[in-house]
Amino acid sequence: MSEDKEKSSSCCTDQSCSSPSPSPTSGSPKEIKFKKSLKIQQKGKARTYSIAGMDCSSCALTVENHLKSHPEVKSVSVNFSSGKMTIEHDNTVEDIIKEVSKAGYKASLVSRNRSGEVKQDNSGKNRVVLSGVFLLIGFIGSYSGVSEILINVLYAAAIVLGGYKPAKSAFYAVKSRSLDMNVLMTAAVLGAAAIGEWFEGATVVWLFALGNILQDRSIEKTRDSIRSLIDLAPPEAFVKSGQHLIRKPVEEISVGEIIVIKPGDKIPLDGEVISGESSVNQAPITGESIPADKHPGDPVYAGTINEHGSLEIKVTKLVEDTTISKIIHLVEEAQEQKAPTEAFVDKFARIYTPIVFISALFVMLIPTALSSRYLGGMVL
Repeated sequence: MSEDKEKSSSCCTDQSCSSPSPSPTSGSPKEIKFKKSLKIQQKGKARTYSIAGMDCSSCALTVENHLKSHPEVKSVSVNFSSGKMTIEHDNTVEDIIKEVSKAGYKASLVSRNRSGEVKQDNSGKNRVVLSGVFLLIGFIGSYSGVSEILINVLYAAAIVLGGYKPAKSAFYAVKSRSLDMNVLMTAAVLGAAAIGEWFEGATVVWLFALGNILQDRSIEKTRDSIRSLIDLAPPEAFVKSGQHLIRKPVEEISVGEIIVIKPGDKIPLDGEVISGESSVNQAPITGESIPADKHPGDPVYAGTINEHGSLEIKVTKLVEDTTISKIIHLVEEAQEQKAPTEAFVDKFARIYTPIVFISALFVMLIPTALSSRYLGGMVL
């Protein structure tokens, strides 16, 4: 018995087997799930990239299929709603960005806490507006005695302007050996132009492009709300080093370091007050309308505002473990999770799209072949 006790005590003194301190929300299944996902993002060479230019979930699948064929890529997951890609690879970041550009999209590496945003391109919106203008002029001209050739030229211009992006996405989708709605749309418009139905082709293209813009706008609002959460905490902090204050990025600050918060500044990291007294506005995190008084020994949270009095705070959590970071990760996880109906529709579309495409080819080619054969037999 005494030997067993000695073994257990010696085991417990070892740091490698010491149990982690329990989290206040350890009983919550969502928190456990969040912590697991956080570890997955940090292990190996997995990185997160921001992808710009995707206008549908099929575009995300195109990027995935393109990168999965690369020998240096071990795993990849692209989420359209969040506009992010999590990928584990052995090659450089520049190589991945180049590979994404080959699929027709722009990528930028997302840092630990700050997302590298790709500048939003408004040229697509301008093209859709011009496409609508040409479509409207052509439609009015068709009832005003204008030359049919000129009207068709206007419709063709509307098709080129409105269908440029879907056609580009369709090209890369076919290149990645996948059929999506961009491929179907491009084929339908080309077919309409081939049989002389320019107005129908231009109308379909414009409505499709307009729908994509409205969808991008709604999704961008959701992404902006997440960015506003990220901006709650400042990117830098004043670290106390002896009698001097050194400005450092929050990513470089370790647990146990002392940071100084001046009156009116935001608190950059979770910590514990060791010197000074003040009231802190915790409304961005807790929703409390009344500022909370803080004394030595009280906890403070990243993203909250120090209203008056200088505080010296001992950092207790790294930037990726702060309360605000956990909130952001939970919001992103909730956004990335698909409802059962949405997941079913995505799976169904992967089967439905090729079937529709092949069926359309049969409907177009078989009657033509049979009719030409029948007419040839009558001539004989």
